[in-house]
Amino acid sequence: MDGLKKLGLNATPTQLRDYALNLKGYTGIYGPFDFNANPGRGVGIDGVIIQRWDPAKSNFVAVSAPGGAPMRP
Repeated sequence: MDGLKKLGLNATPTQLRDYALNLKGYTGIYGPFDFNANPGRGVGIDGVIIQRWDPAKSNFVAVSAPGGAPMRP
């Protein structure tokens, strides 16, 4: 959406792709995006957190630290 806001609704797919490929520091749900360092995804392994569903809480809970590292007690 940010690309369309900056480039306009008539932006071509190539223009939107180029915009995304040069996007750095845009903060999303998993942290800052950098499509140059992490092509196609924007976030690297440090943005990965393993979660599991907890039926008692009716919510997801983290079971790993960023990057999939074990949780510290």
